[in-house]
Amino acid sequence: CASCEEDRTPVKLVIFDLDETLTLTTFMSEEGTYDEDHRDFTAMVNFESPWVEGSRIEKLKSMLQEIRGGEHGPRRGMAVLTRNNHREGVQAVVNLLNVAGLDECFDAIWTLPWRKGLPNGAYLEAGEWIFFDPPVDKVSDHKAYVIKDIAARPKEWFPQLAGHKSSADSEFSGELTKLSPASIVLVDDQQANFQSDRGVKVARYAKVSRYNAHYHDLGFIKDMGGIGAHDDNDFS
Repeated sequence: CASCEEDRTPVKLVIFDLDETLTLTTFMSEEGTYDEDHRDFTAMVNFESPWVEGSRIEKLKSMLQEIRGGEHGPRRGMAVLTRNNHREGVQAVVNLLNVAGLDECFDAIWTLPWRKGLPNGAYLEAGEWIFFDPPVDKVSDHKAYVIKDIAARPKEWFPQLAGHKSSADSEFSGELTKLSPASIVLVDDQQANFQSDRGVKVARYAKVSRYNAHYHDLGFIKDMGGIGAHDDNDFS
């Protein structure tokens, strides 16, 4: 990963892309669900790397938990913001992360572009994913605009913060309601996601490297990615 742009503002929220950032390359079933016979294969082909020793999934979990913090330091918000056109919308993203046990590392998942008739977001409350509609349709269709809006009105993107359940205060640092664009980091493999055509920029980001490779028995795949796909130093 490329280093974040330098800033002394404390990081309060880290947002990850899904495709070629959390995954190496993304393969979803047509239904967006996975039975017991296919969960291990789906986790392997999306998240495990043939180029490093050990389980990339376990390393990814450890990194996400460390970034999340909370046990001996400030609790950061964790989210996924991904461009996804699967017919099941955000539910398909939750299900894919779940096969690797990664969904529990995040507080919210949002999808672009906005799609009528489907929830475009999900948030985790007391171990349960609840689907909702964040204001994706109220902002321009670019991650820089979304991050700017999250900083301006975080309760619209994290319904937990509105205190719908008693666990909200204990699960989140109060600082998450006082975000600024500089307190949010975007981790993504697409350079174009860090600045819009109109010059609106993501203040802080980490760029995940991309590459072409022969992958398992799936042939030659272009524009693969994935944190730690080739180097365990990505996790440190």
